[in-house]
Amino acid sequence: PPNSTHPQTYPTVANESLKILLSLAALSLVAGVLIYIALKIKKNYTTEDDSPPQSFSLADLRRLHRDGKLTDHEFETAKAAVIASTNASLAPPTTPDTPPTDPPNPLDAPDPPDTTP
Repeated sequence: PPNSTHPQTYPTVANESLKILLSLAALSLVAGVLIYIALKIKKNYTTEDDSPPQSFSLADLRRLHRDGKLTDHEFETAKAAVIASTNASLAPPTTPDTPPTDPPNPLDAPDPPDTTP
């Protein structure tokens, strides 16, 4: 026999829906907090200093080397890359139809005509 002081309650659709809704809200809150934490961690590990600038000048490299952020080997390698990049940007453009040409060598010029009397 049911206890008369505590009437028996039967689960209703409203009670079950409320439990599901509260569970989903709690799960969403936990997921949001985890995403927020993950983004904060990512931001801490990826700073602007970690990504190299688009281009370096020799002065930038010298400063980084002087400040101890580049080893001698890294400095020499980067310096060579900057110089090669600069030389490539100064070279005359070539088209697919014409092969690249070397600058004229003054030693290959023909001898001047003999003008002795």
